[in-house]
Amino acid sequence: MPSKTTTPIPAWSAQITYNGPKDERDLLARMAAESGARSMAQFLKELIAAGVAAKCPQSAAELREIRRRYYGAILLLTFLLALAASWSNPENWQRECRRCPRRSGCRFEECVTVETEEI
Repeated sequence: MPSKTTTPIPAWSAQITYNGPKDERDLLARMAAESGARSMAQFLKELIAAGVAAKCPQSAAELREIRRRYYGAILLLTFLLALAASWSNPENWQRECRRCPRRSGCRFEECVTVETEEI
């Protein structure tokens, strides 16, 4: 039974598993960190794309098209959800985004006391 903190893998996603030596995983993690990748999974995706491109250019083009469709759909979904949320109550969104309350005008009162020395 999964714990409550575990997020299930969505139905449209698949997990690729690889059983290998722990030293190899540590090496890949170090290489990912040195390359500036956000995660080891991102690093492995880049390695897979480079390997597929070296072996079969036709499959590499198909892989790029799959990724383009997937990430394009995610961006479109995010945009549509944000648009729907802003349409639901635009005044409330604007009110929460303000850094300071809006007023018809700002008035400042200054009191200045001038002291003079008498000679």
